[in-house]
Amino acid sequence: MTWSSKAAEAKQKALDFSDSVDSLRDSLKSLTLNQLLDKQQDYCDNLENIENQIDNVKSEIKALNREILEQEGTLGGSIQIIEENRKKL
Repeated sequence: MTWSSKAAEAKQKALDFSDSVDSLRDSLKSLTLNQLLDKQQDYCDNLENIENQIDNVKSEIKALNREILEQEGTLGGSIQIIEENRKKL
């Protein structure tokens, strides 16, 4: 899985999470305290998972940027190859 597909997946999960907040508000009115606490934990876990995915994608971007910088030095600054690699980002 490429970093761009991981980024797209993380973005979609974040959008799905935000969409579910509206439906959650309506369902909260009929839940008991224990059910509310369980729901809260589920949403916290989902949010943590999304944040971890975002951190992973950011790390991959940093690694790709480092690789590009290494190639700049190795290739003697070949503009064409460097630009092709940047387009992959």
